[in-house]
Amino acid sequence: MVITQEIFEAFLRCRTKAYLISQRDVADATSGQVRRPWEEFFRQSGTSWLRASFSDGEICTGTPGVAAIDRQQYRLILDYAALTTGLRAQLHGLELIMSVR
Repeated sequence: MVITQEIFEAFLRCRTKAYLISQRDVADATSGQVRRPWEEFFRQSGTSWLRASFSDGEICTGTPGVAAIDRQQYRLILDYAALTTGLRAQLHGLELIMSVR
């Protein structure tokens, strides 16, 4: 395999992308059609792995109310939507880490 400038530059940013570019079997390594199934697979795998670390009462799926967050009711929040004026972010997961003082 010949390492082209394109593959080398991609490797500096992401080894997976460099591999996909080098294969040329993939239509477009940066397209959503290629990434979307893998992103969903890794999100689901990560979610399952995280869920196994907590009891059901410690997990919230969705966006809990401000009061629940203030009370630190949940140790794990999945699929959290953060909204401000002009900005929306969908976070796959948030974990409460208790600080030691």
